[in-house]
Amino acid sequence: IVIAGALPQSVREVRVSSSAGAGGNGRTDDRTDDRGSARTERAGARTEAIPIRAVTPSLFGLLGVEPLIGRVFAKDAAAGSETTPAVLSHRVWQQLFDGRTDIAGQVFWIDNQPYAVSGVMPERFWFGDMNSPIWIPLDIRRAIPEDTFDVVVRRPAGTTPAQLEASLRPGLDDY
Repeated sequence: IVIAGALPQSVREVRVSSSAGAGGNGRTDDRTDDRGSARTERAGARTEAIPIRAVTPSLFGLLGVEPLIGRVFAKDAAAGSETTPAVLSHRVWQQLFDGRTDIAGQVFWIDNQPYAVSGVMPERFWFGDMNSPIWIPLDIRRAIPEDTFDVVVRRPAGTTPAQLEASLRPGLDDY
């Protein structure tokens, strides 16, 4: 049985510097975002409020989808490097990074924490309620009891829904 999970999306502050493709044009623009909050875009940097979804590294493999550029996160992606990997949607790659093909490894910031682009999903990739502009690895060790998770399970061939539920029930009862 293959299981993947995700936390609900949360809107976070994403900052991209001009070296990441945000296009520094020497201007300073004062703008208002869709929640009415003012933000300033300065030359060489750009800040956007973007929904982010933390997912288990197994999600993309469970769905059988490969990134257009780079790779998805490894199983231990949430552990111990200076930057956390992030997978971008095709739209975010085009809008914030100007569709640069050398994007893999590029550092950007989410809530003032460094993230490195590990991959870009294909343009047609969409996964219903678990879709997101940016995916980051879910560190289950940091989950709190109030967190709710969306769960995806791939049922093995020949397994009935009742058998699947019976095999998952012991683990679900812990939550």
